[in-house]
Amino acid sequence: MKKLDSKFLEKLEVVYSKEELKIIEEWFKNPNPTVFRVNTLKTDFDAIQNLIDYGFEIEKIDFLQNAYKIIKVWKLKLSDLKSFKKWYIYLQWITSQIPVELISFPLQGGDLEGGKILDLTSAPGWKTTQIAARMQWKWEIFANEQNAIRIEKLKYTVEKQDASNVQIIKFDANNLHKHFEKEMFDVIIADLPCSAEWRINLEKEKSYKYLEKPGINKRNYKLQQSILQNNIWLLKIWGQLIYSTCTLDPTENEWIVNDLLFKFPELELQDISEFFEQKWLKEISKPWILKYKKQVYKPEVSKSVRILPSKITEWFFVAKFIKK
Repeated sequence: MKKLDSKFLEKLEVVYSKEELKIIEEWFKNPNPTVFRVNTLKTDFDAIQNLIDYGFEIEKIDFLQNAYKIIKVWKLKLSDLKSFKKWYIYLQWITSQIPVELISFPLQGGDLEGGKILDLTSAPGWKTTQIAARMQWKWEIFANEQNAIRIEKLKYTVEKQDASNVQIIKFDANNLHKHFEKEMFDVIIADLPCSAEWRINLEKEKSYKYLEKPGINKRNYKLQQSILQNNIWLLKIWGQLIYSTCTLDPTENEWIVNDLLFKFPELELQDISEFFEQKWLKEISKPWILKYKKQVYKPEVSKSVRILPSKITEWFFVAKFIKK
């Protein structure tokens, strides 16, 4: 990790213990395995048999509904298989699948057979199509993306996965409240723009040099803060807000959660520790600290969870709110 900027290394040492830093260092050295999700909108689990028939050794991710990791491949590439070409399976990071798994049903005062979900910044469509598969066309899903290139990727993913209950919208996420009625959505997925520190590759300087830009974390904090504050009122009473990022900086994570608790007393942070009770997952997840540099957080912030990079997972932060 000596190649990394000294300020970034200092941040790691403040945020993580020595034992956790060892796990992180191993992550830098060893790439994660290939993980895929079965697209139940197009197939049942025959897709799994297709891989086994061609000599792939796979293992179920026990805490995710439809996810598998590839342990060993044979002569063919995954991209050569019918299951891949027909979008029966879809490559998706493990941590990317967790926010959707944290949506709990039935919603209090809601209807399992029909509801509305808003994905605030949805491209390239990983979580959007995962939601669609979980809902099996029963719910309306609004997938928002402003960037022209990213929205084309989103449209392509949604079409190929047969997620016909997804409505793609193109708005500035700060202005969505101008286009929808108050308390319209049962669930809001807020996987927001961040400094994406999980993308660091020590062999590729471009992947981490941008982190040296002054104030990058503070700028992302302000952007996330603005998006969330402009969209809370779209969430129904008893609705669920799932907030996540793929970065490690507390300014973009815990500070955001703390802000929401202060400014929106109707939001109650949920204890999601039960989801992380599986032994190995528990070892690489941690409730967060209540202080970072000059920032001091409300005690409830410790209900948030950050996930360490490991042999199977990426850096991730997630928190779940209920609107009372």
